[in-house]
Amino acid sequence: MRLFIAAIATAAVLAVPTQASAWVCRADGIASSGTGYGRSVERAKISALRRCENGTKLLIPLCTIRSCGR
Repeated sequence: MRLFIAAIATAAVLAVPTQASAWVCRADGIASSGTGYGRSVERAKISALRRCENGTKLLIPLCTIRSCGR
């Protein structure tokens, strides 16, 4: 049964279309991290920083972009 569920999950992941032109950025902070996606690198960076800052419970969130790529 587990093998069947794993096969169905793998098929579902492979069936989802991906955007080859989308940017992916990762932001890391002291207490959190975030990943952002966008059609432009600027939008992906802003999204990653926003998710990182929203995830921290610190008074002053400190997050920096670690990596970006397609």
